Amino acid sequence: MSYEWLKYTSPLIGVAIGVFISPYLENKKSKKESKHAIDCFYAELRDYFEDSSEYVKNFHDCYMKAKKARMGLIKEDKDLFPINFCPEITFSTIDNLVEKSFLDLTKEQRKAVKALNLLAGTINELLSSLAELKFNTAKDFIDAQSKFYSATHVCSVFYYLLSRLTTESNRFVYSNDTADEISRKAMDSLGVSFEDTAFQ
Repeated sequence: MSYEWLKYTSPLIGVAIGVFISPYLENKKSKKESKHAIDCFYAELRDYFEDSSEYVKNFHDCYMKAKKARMGLIKEDKDLFPINFCPEITFSTIDNLVEKSFLDLTKEQRKAVKALNLLAGTINELLSSLAELKFNTAKDFIDAQSKFYSATHVCSVFYYLLSRLTTESNRFVYSNDTADEISRKAMDSLGVSFEDTAFQ
């Protein structure tokens, strides 16, 4: 029996297999890259979540020092120190997440990613504004009181969003609460409050 015909059909079989297998392999590769991007994103969220409660407490502490200084309760400038803020918030995984996994995220998760970017930008703007100030005397703290309040407020919303994303993941549903309501919930959970302050 002659198998001469195989040399003509073999290339066609290879092409046919390639037509069906290549898209499957590409799709499998794409899914793998998407999952990796999502895993990396959530790992970074967990890192920020572990630190974000301190961001809230640090700015709240600065606010309370400014409040006490305004009321004359701090007699010595040295009692205002040390002060701590938070580092610049830079997400290293979001660009890759959007590129590789945008369609694999739920609508609620996509809204959360946008919110995280906006919150990080606002926090960084406040940090930049505070960096321009010199904190040497009680008056310096008093002058920055509104900035400390804003930073505490924004960081508490940031903390709340990170908390929910890291614990709920795919079950996450975007909150309809106002920023003030979210901030209050977060601060209550951290044991800090503005309710007893005279200035907001």
